[in-house]
Amino acid sequence: MLASWAQRYNRIRLWVLTPAIVALIVAVDVFSFVVGGIYWYGSQLPQTPWWAWVFVPDCPLFALLGGVALVGLLTQRRSSLFESLVAMGSIKYAIWTILAWVFFWAEYHTVPFVGVVMIISHVGLMVQGLFILSFVRLSAPVALLSGAWFLLSDYMDYGLGFHPAVPSPASLPWMQWHTIAVTIGLTLAFLWMSRVPINLWAGAWPTPPVAPYSAQRKPA
Repeated sequence: MLASWAQRYNRIRLWVLTPAIVALIVAVDVFSFVVGGIYWYGSQLPQTPWWAWVFVPDCPLFALLGGVALVGLLTQRRSSLFESLVAMGSIKYAIWTILAWVFFWAEYHTVPFVGVVMIISHVGLMVQGLFILSFVRLSAPVALLSGAWFLLSDYMDYGLGFHPAVPSPASLPWMQWHTIAVTIGLTLAFLWMSRVPINLWAGAWPTPPVAPYSAQRKPA
């Protein structure tokens, strides 16, 4: 049963990593980067020093980087550190956004249409992050460097005030400490996964490395 499930799961993963599916996902990621960057961060970026820009458009940026990571998986141009950063960032900022709108609902007892769209889109961002994570060859240094980057990002957001707009301003203190807790929790989870000699996402045995799409096709 477990072997059969793992085989089906791996076939789905390889199906996702075909040129047509990756191209579709990348198109959605680019659209999300452009629209999300303009709609949510368009007024904030001009007021932010250029050296802090990389820390500002969190979700749109990691949507775009997720597309880059998928292309890297498809073409075998890979970096464990880059994939780890993308996976951690996608999961972290998806959780942040979903929780921000949960706080909004708790305060105002309603969620506007834009909030529903944001929740749905960030569930997709989280799924993309988990998908990329399922291929990452984690090590303790990679996990620690990823965590350190996002702790720096948290300091930039809440120590220097570059955090994104919060739907419910009253929830800002909660969002601050939740964000730091998520960073620490994800870093510990990645560290634990780096010590496990199997790929937990694919069952109880290692997953074979991703082959380039050309190698997956059967000869005519």
